[in-house]
Amino acid sequence: MKSHYTVVWLRFAGCCFRSLARLPMKTFVAWMLALVVVGSPAMFGLNRPFAAELPNDTTAITSLTPEQARLVVAEALPACVLQRHPEKSDRERAAMLANKETAEIYESWATLRLNGLTTLDAQTAKVLATFKGVLDLDGLPALDPEAAGLLAKANCKWLRLRGLTTLSPETARELVKSRLQAHAISLPQLDTLDVATAKVLATFKGQELILRGLVAIDVDVAKALTEYRGRLPLGLTTLDPETVKALAAAGFRERLSLDGLATLDADTAKALSHYKGSLSLPNLKNISPKTLSALIEKRDVEIPLVETLELINEPDGSPTEDFVIPEWLESREKERNLTKPN
Repeated sequence: MKSHYTVVWLRFAGCCFRSLARLPMKTFVAWMLALVVVGSPAMFGLNRPFAAELPNDTTAITSLTPEQARLVVAEALPACVLQRHPEKSDRERAAMLANKETAEIYESWATLRLNGLTTLDAQTAKVLATFKGVLDLDGLPALDPEAAGLLAKANCKWLRLRGLTTLSPETARELVKSRLQAHAISLPQLDTLDVATAKVLATFKGQELILRGLVAIDVDVAKALTEYRGRLPLGLTTLDPETVKALAAAGFRERLSLDGLATLDADTAKALSHYKGSLSLPNLKNISPKTLSALIEKRDVEIPLVETLELINEPDGSPTEDFVIPEWLESREKERNLTKPN
């Protein structure tokens, strides 16, 4: 990884050269030898012992010390400018970064992808928190509260932690209060959730709490999550009666999205039809006519086009009846067909 310190060193050496040129020849030669010995690592991009250890592709980095993190953060902005303007010379790109307003724009555009990191200590997190662009840490399966607290106060435009598979109440508390998660907390890989952590997440004031990794939850976790008032996408693949009752009895929420449900029974559909907020079942695949009739009693439910659903036998073994689409639903589906991309 080439370092910006190389450029700094060369500029410094140039200034020294102009000053030393006025000295007697022997003194001048002695000083120049000293500059070469001391500065040669910087001249060749090896100004830090760890620089050579880091790959140019930041997604290949699997571990970071605080010192390495400083180098990675320092290189992110010049790398962004190079990526966007490969046609410009080094001097032109340097001039762009020398302009404060231009540099601030590119700082917000820069993305530091460190998806290869699987662990992160507090000191390294503190350094990464100085980055001002998009900080991508999707490879972290877990995060301790101290590191989470430091990242929560980061200067970056956006913080991605979509790889977390476990979450403690203490870490959740730091994420919930972070300004970086003001609009949404996305935890699509989180596959287990206890009641204490669910209660903390439910205090989130943002627009969306994404928990698509949860394929099953118990009734107590469901009750805790019902306190959240934004959009709540869940990956539940099955729903037991008590959990359905808990979710359906919740106060108004912007939207409950059950992304993992491919089918459901009549009792579940009936219970969900009483949910006060909007309801979405985007991946529903097969359903009996009676169950479908019960489900669409809730007119603001979002399901795939009826023509794409497989109508199956009723759970009691009775034969499948023809499903008559109500006029309001038929009209809505015609509009969807008109706006559907070809």
